[in-house]
Amino acid sequence: MTNPEIRHHSSVREFTSTLFEQIKNIYPNLQSDHELLAVEARETKEKEQREFEQFLREAPILDILSFYNIDAENITIPEKEGGIIEIALKKHFWKERLPDGYGYKGGAARTLLRINIGLAAKKPRDIDIIRLSDKEPQSTQDGVVAKKFMQDDFAHGHGVEVLHSTHRYFNTRDFTINEVYATEESIYCTEQCILDTIREIVRITEYEYGVTDEEGEKYNEDGTPFEAPHKLLVKLVRLYSEGMVEKNKTSIAGTEDAEFSSITNIFWIALQIEKAYEQGPTYAEAFVKELVSKHILPGSITSAQQAAIYVGTKLHRPFYFRYAPVSQLDIEKEMQKTNAYKTWEKYQDFDETELPKRRGHGKSRGDT
Repeated sequence: MTNPEIRHHSSVREFTSTLFEQIKNIYPNLQSDHELLAVEARETKEKEQREFEQFLREAPILDILSFYNIDAENITIPEKEGGIIEIALKKHFWKERLPDGYGYKGGAARTLLRINIGLAAKKPRDIDIIRLSDKEPQSTQDGVVAKKFMQDDFAHGHGVEVLHSTHRYFNTRDFTINEVYATEESIYCTEQCILDTIREIVRITEYEYGVTDEEGEKYNEDGTPFEAPHKLLVKLVRLYSEGMVEKNKTSIAGTEDAEFSSITNIFWIALQIEKAYEQGPTYAEAFVKELVSKHILPGSITSAQQAAIYVGTKLHRPFYFRYAPVSQLDIEKEMQKTNAYKTWEKYQDFDETELPKRRGHGKSRGDT
């Protein structure tokens, strides 16, 4: 069949010339035909990808799962469009079990989803917990659960998230792969979550882009471009690099390259570098490599160590993300109750010459 776009031109050359002129109007800085061809190829690919994404959203989910060789025996698909998928939990990443009324979110829920649909996954770095109802089972129960299962977060003042409603929960996540939570019996997720999990896609949600509100209702549909927060863009790159290290063939969807190069908030870069280091040096190196390739960090940076020095310099202070055990933090809390600490606090408003001097070494140490 004749291409209808070409049919109105006397030759392919004339059509190409006209197309180039149209593209030049959109991208005035492009100079050569090679650059124009590259833009044309990219836009064609993006159009094809958008059409395929639309197909995935409209096709029966069971057909899609079958195509990706996902066994749907333990998967319950909702009859209502946009409903929540339920997956029976048959495999676990540890022997611990949460008390009734609590569930997993974040990385722990993502891991449970992956291993229960037949995908590879490693044990989550930390455990994030939700309470499944507004009412706390017993007084102070949230604190007890948080202290036992999420010790480091608890020590830094972070506790259990309350699931006021599943509708609101799923409509307020940062990434589509986080539109999931799990109990000790079942895993619950959105269609977009399971599709992006299977396809190894990291995608910022419409909620974070400002397209939908907490109830999932769309607004500001006037064609105005939305920009994702820098915090999430940097985290997205880290999750992408983790997938690459684990050979999951991860990809990024729905985010333009220009958004990455616009990132200027060094704090979020530094924070995610530390989190990558928690996974291991290989993860940190892969993450920094992606930061450089996306022009978030200068091209002169060739290692994670250089990146850490760079962000520390930009912050005008040594940067660290503490990951100390709870016992160590408890010791320091007790230290702040001692007379030595209270004396130090007392003299903070005085001139340095007023501070009590430490004793030197030798026999006088400890003398009265």
